Amino acid sequence: MTTHSPIRIGVLGAAAIVPSALTKPARNVPEVQVATIAARDPRRAVNFARTLHIPRVHKTYESFTQQSARRMDDPCIARRQACAL
Repeated sequence: MTTHSPIRIGVLGAAAIVPSALTKPARNVPEVQVATIAARDPRRAVNFARTLHIPRVHKTYESFTQQSARRMDDPCIARRQACAL
């Protein structure tokens, strides 16, 4: 039986939707790992990483894009959506 490395996801942004839409569901899928995060506010990224058990934090988006490209399979851009009624 062949074992595969997990799909590694990197998160750009520390939006409120990240836990419910990404990290909590990912915990139920052994083949997926949320591996890294970066946010406009580095302190928010650190807090998210600590709370959501994300192992790597980038202090800038530039660092994320330069360094994570080799370490992740899929970036996820987390952003707030405006609703117009």
